[in-house]
Amino acid sequence: MARHEKIPMLEFLDACAPAACVGYAIGRIGCLLSGDGDYGRATSLPWGMSFPNGVESTTGKCLEWGLPADCKVHPTPIYEFLIWLVIALILWKLASGPIQKGEKTNGRIFFYYLILTGVARFLVELIRINPRSFFGMSNAQTASVASVIVGLAFLVSLRKPRLPR
Repeated sequence: MARHEKIPMLEFLDACAPAACVGYAIGRIGCLLSGDGDYGRATSLPWGMSFPNGVESTTGKCLEWGLPADCKVHPTPIYEFLIWLVIALILWKLASGPIQKGEKTNGRIFFYYLILTGVARFLVELIRINPRSFFGMSNAQTASVASVIVGLAFLVSLRKPRLPR
C-alpha cells in the first residue's frame, strides 16, 4: 500500500505502529474469550481466572506448568490488552509531540514500537506456561529480544550524524 500510494516506507510504518498496537490488543481479547491456551501461571490474586473449557483443559487438574482447568491463572491476555493500549497511546503521543512537530519521524515511532512491544511481550512471557526453548526463554521471548535489538539498532542509527556527500 505504501509503495502504491508513494509513501516512504518508514513514514508508513510510523503511521501504522499505534494502530498495530490497538489491533493486537483487540486480538488478545479474542484469545481470552476463546480460551486458546495462552494462560499464565497459577495465581491466588483476586483477578485470577479459570478456563475449565479452554483448549489446554484435559486433566481437570491445576498444575504450575500443566493444564489449567479448575484453578485460577494469570489472565495474560488482559495484561497484554492493557499494556498494548498504553503502548499505542505512548506512540501516538510521540508522533504528535512537540519534538516531532513539522519534522519527519524517519521510522522513530516504528522503532519505539519494536522496543516497547518487545519488552512488554518478554515480561508477559515470564508468567506464561509456554515451553522454554532457547536459553531458558520461550519462542516469544526470543523473538522479543530480537525485536528490541533491531529497534535499538535502528534508533541509534537515526541519531548518528550523517556525513555530507
